[in-house]
Amino acid sequence: MLEDIKISTNPLRQSIVDSVMGNVLVPDASYNSIDFEVEQRPIFGMRDNEFIPLDGKKENVRIDNGQSLGIVGDRYYLTPYTERADILIDAFNESSNEINLDNAGTEFNVYEGGRKMKAKIYLPGEKIEPAVGDISRCEYTLHDSLDGSWAANINWSQFRYWCSNGCDHKDTKLTFYTKHTRKLSTDEAISKLMTRIVQGVENFRQQETLMKSLINTSCNEQDAMGIFKQTLAAYRDAEGKISASKIVMGAIQPVLFDNIRTLGSNGYAVYNAATEWATHINNGLVNGKKTYRGQPHNVQRDRSGRVAKMLNSNPWKEKFSNGNVD
Repeated sequence: MLEDIKISTNPLRQSIVDSVMGNVLVPDASYNSIDFEVEQRPIFGMRDNEFIPLDGKKENVRIDNGQSLGIVGDRYYLTPYTERADILIDAFNESSNEINLDNAGTEFNVYEGGRKMKAKIYLPGEKIEPAVGDISRCEYTLHDSLDGSWAANINWSQFRYWCSNGCDHKDTKLTFYTKHTRKLSTDEAISKLMTRIVQGVENFRQQETLMKSLINTSCNEQDAMGIFKQTLAAYRDAEGKISASKIVMGAIQPVLFDNIRTLGSNGYAVYNAATEWATHINNGLVNGKKTYRGQPHNVQRDRSGRVAKMLNSNPWKEKFSNGNVD
């Protein structure tokens, strides 16, 4: 029988924990939710009335409760969530001379019994105010999975305090993390992360000018829904033709109406309607009708991706050429 491959989680480096002072990012108590051991077990199949291990497939299993975390291939590197989280936190702390870590915080969540993980890094010291009293902070989100369903990557987002909107920006996606079949050294990973983190914060700082441009660009409800029809709601039907989802259009229209009512008929209202639709899954009902299919954490991630694509689409650029959101 093949031996199980065991990987234990790595505790945070004591140097980080011991230096809780000044501009230092330290994980909160929710870090414990990602701190569990995982092992890879062989998959057996019947051949000639005998169970034998199958080539090319392994099962990731939680040791603490025996729950299966999915089937993966032989080339899959089993990396505990805590290992990537620790590297990410180190990278932020190493970047403290270039970004503001005042009151920075974290939040960790696991889904589907541990198959998937999302970590949030909050940077309240990095903030913009495109309109008086309308403040947004910079955030980073790390997605990861142990079943290979979520590529491991990190994106920055602009979190608006007014209505808790926040949507990932894909321009700083760390592509070196996107494959679970490749592993970097710790130093190499931290170095790459630091470069992208600093660049992401610099891009965030530029958002104030871009948001002001959107505020000054008029856009009525009809034009906004036209953009959403070509982007957020667009899909290919059974015949391969581009169509617009009635579910998406029905869900986003009241959100757009509310934002136009509070912010005016401009690009800023359109932008916030899109990010609110992506962020606020709510109970999934609008006028008693279901507005999404699937689990909320998957839907939110998918919607964030759609908004990021919309912000780089031709319909958006044609309308808001002076307020293009990266």
